[in-house]
Amino acid sequence: MVAAFERIADYRGDGAFGGWVRKIAARRYLRTLRASRRFESLDEAPEAYTPAPDTGRRLDLDAALVRLPEAQRLCVSLQHGAGYTGAEIAKALSLPEGTVKSHIARGLERLRQDLGTP
Repeated sequence: MVAAFERIADYRGDGAFGGWVRKIAARRYLRTLRASRRFESLDEAPEAYTPAPDTGRRLDLDAALVRLPEAQRLCVSLQHGAGYTGAEIAKALSLPEGTVKSHIARGLERLRQDLGTP
């Protein structure tokens, strides 16, 4: 919120204020991840994922989301939680749209595996 307050003069009013604030928060989050070198693109990182053992319906969505890599969790949350399109997420996060779509597809597949849904 402090970053949004400091940049309030940059708000043009052509979109929802809440969306503008979320965009600032998402960019700051990614900048922090990149600085700590925890953010890896799909091209650089090997696929090292082991699904959780089948625990039935006891798993909830929050627990499954926590197990996703940060980039996938952010993209899935922005699309399905905040209602952004792939193009809007790509623009907000300064990522190629294809990368965002890959993060979403892989994240949703992992959620399906963890939650035991077809």
